[in-house]
Amino acid sequence: MNLLFIIINKFNIRNHVQTIGKKIYVKSPYAYKCFFLPIKCMFKKLFLKCISSKSMCQGNVFFWPLKKNTTINEALVSVIVPNYNHAMYLEKRLESIYLQSYKNIEVILLDDCSSDNSLEILQKYHDMYPKITKLVTNTVNSKSVFNQWRRGISMARGEYIWIAESDDWCDHDFIEKMLQGLQNDMVMLAFAKSKFMKNGICINETEKYLSDCKEFNWGKNFWASAHELVNYAFARKNIIPNVSSMIFKNHPDIINNDMVVAWDNLRLCGDWYFYLNIIRGGLVYYSSETTNYYRIHEKSTSLKIQSSPIFYMEYEYISSYIARNYNVDMRVFDEVYKDLVLHWKYYNNSNADIKVSKLYRLDKIALEKSKRKPNIAMCCFSFIMGGGETYPIFLANQMRKMGITVTLVNFNLGGNNQDVKNIISKSLPILNLSDINYNSVFIKSLGLDIIHSHHAVVDEMNAVYVQNTQCKLFVTLHGMYESIREDDSKRVMNLLKNVDAVMIYTAKKNINLFQKNGIFKVKDFIKLDNGLPDYSIKPICRENLDITKDAFVFCLVSRGIPEKGWSEAVEAINIVRNKIKRDIQIIIIGDGVMYDAIKARNYKFVHLLGEKQNIRDYYAMCDMGILPTYFPGESYPLVIIDCLKAGIPMLTSNIGEISHQLSTPSGKYAGLMVELRDGKIHLEDLVKAIERVVENKDIYISLCNNVVEAREKFDISNIAQQYIDLYKNNVNIHVGNSVNKDVC
Repeated sequence: MNLLFIIINKFNIRNHVQTIGKKIYVKSPYAYKCFFLPIKCMFKKLFLKCISSKSMCQGNVFFWPLKKNTTINEALVSVIVPNYNHAMYLEKRLESIYLQSYKNIEVILLDDCSSDNSLEILQKYHDMYPKITKLVTNTVNSKSVFNQWRRGISMARGEYIWIAESDDWCDHDFIEKMLQGLQNDMVMLAFAKSKFMKNGICINETEKYLSDCKEFNWGKNFWASAHELVNYAFARKNIIPNVSSMIFKNHPDIINNDMVVAWDNLRLCGDWYFYLNIIRGGLVYYSSETTNYYRIHEKSTSLKIQSSPIFYMEYEYISSYIARNYNVDMRVFDEVYKDLVLHWKYYNNSNADIKVSKLYRLDKIALEKSKRKPNIAMCCFSFIMGGGETYPIFLANQMRKMGITVTLVNFNLGGNNQDVKNIISKSLPILNLSDINYNSVFIKSLGLDIIHSHHAVVDEMNAVYVQNTQCKLFVTLHGMYESIREDDSKRVMNLLKNVDAVMIYTAKKNINLFQKNGIFKVKDFIKLDNGLPDYSIKPICRENLDITKDAFVFCLVSRGIPEKGWSEAVEAINIVRNKIKRDIQIIIIGDGVMYDAIKARNYKFVHLLGEKQNIRDYYAMCDMGILPTYFPGESYPLVIIDCLKAGIPMLTSNIGEISHQLSTPSGKYAGLMVELRDGKIHLEDLVKAIERVVENKDIYISLCNNVVEAREKFDISNIAQQYIDLYKNNVNIHVGNSVNKDVC
């Protein structure tokens, strides 16, 4: 192992550099750009030499230099044991589960209407370990092991899932060794070496079974990207021959519609399809330090299928899926075809080319490849509150739900908020830059077609990284460029022009600075709305905050900076309260310098709640949202979407694209807007607006009636589809050689 790499990992140098960078950026963005970044780039070059060394590359594959965690977070692991008539093997199987060195497990025992004494054995172990065991039995056989998998997964509460087949067994450190490689947020699945056991004798093992996948050393542990693993191994054969040998991350979208259809159509390769679906956009960990024992039966169904036409048809099904979802060269499928011809000759010894060509159709696979959607890296400044910070997360969540391969990249430049992290779909691989560097090597390893930025600092870094790749850079403007130093903005804009970035904006004001500097023209920009997902809303009870039912309640949600208008909102409400003698209250959600300033005024009608994740629940308990913002970068505030989706209108300043946000197709508005004067909100204007909506019930009802129509434009699925169409129209999805031979 390269000495520099050892030092970098042992002393957590990357983390220390990241921490220092954050502190410098908070105090002086200028110093961060002019001094810190150049020094960091110098060290990055040394690191690149390290990661390009032979110790991390074997052939064409880049092996990700992650650190194996010997200290494992105590995550719950759900162990699913689907059984059908395996009574004679059950005790050995269950002993190898319950005696695992890792103890935080739940065991879900499933019996598919066995006719032997399986149920008696399962009941015995349920009674021995009642606190951690569930026993579920079928009165009618489900006729498919995949139906049992689906049932077990739907019951699993664990962060990780292990489907432990009832006739196999494993070493007692199996879970422990798997979790050591699963701790990183990029790793979606881990699998161990297997020994193929027949009548108590080992007839095969992983190193021999995968000896034709020569890019990987199966005698050592490694992390590899799904992209490269598929290109060099997983497209050729199912490299995880037995589900018992792997553990994967649990999330609600594992069993999507495509997965259900696949399991209904596949008898042999349903597990292969399952693995390929799980790992997209992420990493896979392989451990040679523990062993799964895979029992081979003389009369197994899988052996029978391998000699039938179904085998070749299922291979075509899998290859078609790979062609649609992975950046794989057609020559890989040519090699699969040759392997299948040899397989046919072994079993049938006649007319191999003719028979296989009818069952495994390369022209059909090529057609599927032409439909491939791009692989995307969705980049975040940090996992913190803010529209430009959270919007890429919502977009990535929706795209993954729509079947797009997305990797979420956290540049980690401003800290991490747990509430923000909680909104990230568990199906998304997350590349945290505090864990590992980010450059063209990693971009190539992931097989990315698109890098999508949402923050000026991230735009700048990505403009550098994509230069040595085949990636296209997309930039969505959220008002950042008009809120930072103009010379900083100009430098980044020039970089973006050099890499021919696709520029998307939400508010017309986003492009003014670009036009002023003559770097981009209006025709170079594409306008798209922002959107947010729908979810169930449970209005907070007013009594919990000592607010009466008759009070008129406003809700302000934003960062606690002066330009967001906290002070103006509170003072205006105080004036109106005293003027019309009406009980008007305001809930303020957020944190920042204004929190303490408002708290010091000690107004009883002000309810400072700090940061909250369920802001729609608070909006829904109120009568109206309020956002008197004059923040220079205000473009398309997501809180207005949240407010409308909660069913109430908004009182806000007219800045950025807020007028469009509140508008309906018929030209009406779901709120009132106060015009800014000299870039500021004037108290008397805000007072008049508040007084108008509180005192005139007809005006308020009219605004409420417009909410449903106004919020329809924010459907996140429609917005995501517009982005997907934009990607496809601006990116050439490679049909030729897509494997990066120069990765290392």
